[in-house]
Amino acid sequence: MKRPNALLVFLVCLLSVPLAASVLPGLHAATPEVALLAGALLGAFHVVLRPVLRLVTMPLGCITLGLFGFAIDVGLLYACSHFVEGFYIESLFPAVLTALFINALCALFRK
Repeated sequence: MKRPNALLVFLVCLLSVPLAASVLPGLHAATPEVALLAGALLGAFHVVLRPVLRLVTMPLGCITLGLFGFAIDVGLLYACSHFVEGFYIESLFPAVLTALFINALCALFRK
């Protein structure tokens, strides 16, 4: 499978976080600028950290048939909520929904 362009992944994350914050319950951003900042940070995490984390946890990903990669995405969302003031996730369920939403958008733009 072809690896998507890093700029495309960054832009999808940048734009999907504000959209997810306005549509999904449990994901809150104080202002649209905060949502864009969280999207930029998540995009940077997805471009830089996610490939490294997936490589390091590859045995776990093989055991769980790839589902651990989804757990990495949820963890990166929680990291964004920790680093960006005014952006927070209420619980695990909104984080899972947001990760699904962002991965679905990435899959749409990957084609």
